[in-house]
Amino acid sequence: MRNILFSTTRQWNVGDEFILFGVINLMKIALPEGFNAIIYNRHPDLRTDMEPQNGLRNVKLNMANSQSFLADANFRIGLRDNSFKLNTDGQFIDLVVFAGTPEWSNSRCFDLYEVIEKYNLPVIALGIGNKVQDNCALILRNLDRFKLFTVRAPEFVELLHEYVESPQYLPCPSICSSPAEKIRMIEAATHIGLIYSCDNVRSEINNCVTAETYNYLLALYRELIHRYSVFTFSLICHYIDEMPFAYSDFPGTEILYSFDGKDYHDIYNRFDIVIGARVHGIGCAASMGIPGVCVMHDFRGETVKGFLAETINTGQSLESALETFGRSISTVSAKNKRLIEHIDKTRERYVALIQETLDLPEKSFKNYLPSLLLPVDDIFDVRPYLAEAARELQGGVNPKVTAAVAERDNAIAERDNAVTERDNAVTERDNAVTERDNAVTERDNAIAERNNAVTERDNAIAERNNAVAERMYVYASTSWKITAPLRAIIDFFKDIIRRNKK
Repeated sequence: MRNILFSTTRQWNVGDEFILFGVINLMKIALPEGFNAIIYNRHPDLRTDMEPQNGLRNVKLNMANSQSFLADANFRIGLRDNSFKLNTDGQFIDLVVFAGTPEWSNSRCFDLYEVIEKYNLPVIALGIGNKVQDNCALILRNLDRFKLFTVRAPEFVELLHEYVESPQYLPCPSICSSPAEKIRMIEAATHIGLIYSCDNVRSEINNCVTAETYNYLLALYRELIHRYSVFTFSLICHYIDEMPFAYSDFPGTEILYSFDGKDYHDIYNRFDIVIGARVHGIGCAASMGIPGVCVMHDFRGETVKGFLAETINTGQSLESALETFGRSISTVSAKNKRLIEHIDKTRERYVALIQETLDLPEKSFKNYLPSLLLPVDDIFDVRPYLAEAARELQGGVNPKVTAAVAERDNAIAERDNAVTERDNAVTERDNAVTERDNAVTERDNAIAERNNAVTERDNAIAERNNAVAERMYVYASTSWKITAPLRAIIDFFKDIIRRNKK
């Protein structure tokens, strides 16, 4: 059984997991004999933006005493994640696969490039979404190990041509992430998925959108729910921090979330069309034939063209954005059919490229003796700064820690105040809308009363005109003229009678 090491993240950005699912699906078709899937996890809690200089991440701590426990609680010591570590013996790995990401050549990947170089491992990259990020000698000297390199936006072909051999454009592999049985036909839209995103005071940095994009999404989604009230709407959260604010921003709307990336195909499968700023939410839906509309907010937005998605820019007016969405709803069935054909063609192209590229020799593990990593408890002896920090933590209140906690509490208070101000503003807006609606209702009632009065006046005038017309008709009749002398005689006698009574 082959052993394939996939560079990805788990329990961080579920979009990375959608890409991984697509890559694994493609590899399973290309390698029908199967393989063991191992991950190199780039989660920022495991691998930081700066390469650690103290070697503590590669230590297996013995936990011999309270000082060891204290150090373990407060510093990044060791790596216990169920993923490939720098000190894992890599001789058993057959292939390294970068599973479609912008993050393939920065500090989070340095450990992986060391393993690639040390064990002379072949590499393929499927759906890369960025140029070379860190002009690092370690990375540059290992780029010739890439046997296949596909990018998920056409502009990266030119940007990467001088670094890797024959980069090719193909849609992001997340379009192949869905199980085949979940791909479905759509005749008309009835259920719409709104992909929720927060700014960095509500969610985690690097897993959020700008405040401008967040506010644009709020306004757009609220208007969609108002204008398309005949449809059912649900919100999808990709990250746990988003959930409280999703409930706050859209009370009464169904909120959907899971900690497990594999559940999202069931979540997205209930919709007929989706809209949002999360590129790979659009990709997850597209993998089941569900059309999407992407709210573009950074360079990664170009990826959605590979999902055949419509796009909206945050600089567009809401009216223009609503028109784009309206066109997508009216053509949802045609878009669905086109997407299904697109998925098949993309899968075929990927599999053909992978099979043409891979020629993995069988490895022999006879006399294989992987290196051991023994637990240690001397981390303080060779790191006096760590021993001093541990003593401070153990000895009592550290002024720096107290100051940091105070800063954190102030930041939390500011955030809460900002949330309160926002909620008050929303309440004021809702009250203003209610007052406006009441005023409109009163105006409409006044107009109705006025119209009724005008109608009554017109009816009275009509009745008067009819009476005048009848009277004139009588005056003009022959009988009236013939009886005129008789009426004159009668009026004469009536006059005599009145005078006699006096």
